[in-house]
Amino acid sequence: MVKIRRSNLFSRNSFVAVSGDEVLAQIKFERAGKIDITEFTFSDIEAAKKLAEHVLSKYKMPFKIAVDETEKELVGLLMSLGFRQCLTESLWKVGEIDAEALPYRRFKKSDAKTAAALYNDELINHFRSSLERTKSEFKTGYILESTGRPISYLSVENSVAEFSNSSGYDIPIDGILAFAGAQFVKLKKYTTNDFEKYLTERGFERIQTKIILVKDFYKPVKHCTNTLSCFFFRNLSSHGCS
Repeated sequence: MVKIRRSNLFSRNSFVAVSGDEVLAQIKFERAGKIDITEFTFSDIEAAKKLAEHVLSKYKMPFKIAVDETEKELVGLLMSLGFRQCLTESLWKVGEIDAEALPYRRFKKSDAKTAAALYNDELINHFRSSLERTKSEFKTGYILESTGRPISYLSVENSVAEFSNSSGYDIPIDGILAFAGAQFVKLKKYTTNDFEKYLTERGFERIQTKIILVKDFYKPVKHCTNTLSCFFFRNLSSHGCS
């Protein structure tokens, strides 16, 4: 019999499906306004489905996961559970950069709201309600200013650079990457900041592509004017995610 439990007594954000002593599936996630699934591995598809159903029913929040495009079985499983497919994000290996680094400054706690705004403003409207982030999700990074106004947010984690720029400013990507000094850069197709042409022209290599899947949370409206069930939802499938 497959049982669902936490990974350990002290783990709040990780669950496993087990049969005896054998772990058949595991989910790890982070919570910050939504559930961001960071790892979903399994050796048994039925156990994985049971585990996912448990987590989905336990947390009444929107869900998001990035799945490697080669993991067709996992994509199919998630879509059977109501997840919708948005666009992709890809990881590119950065080649040689011969440019002057832009003068980013270190991120301060008071920059969190600005960083969230820069990130969310770049999201394509179709995906904004499902993929927007809150200021609590921004804790480190760098800020670029122009005449005292923040115009770019940059994060570098595990040698992966990711940045969000203010519209209306022509910020050279060479200068961003020169400052970041990262081995890789993330390209997000669900934003208006599509710099794939720059990456291909520079001869950078794409090494991984992930599909973004989301599941929005539906909850009853507190006040209903008729006897039919009314629901509030964050997004509609016609808004861009299939």
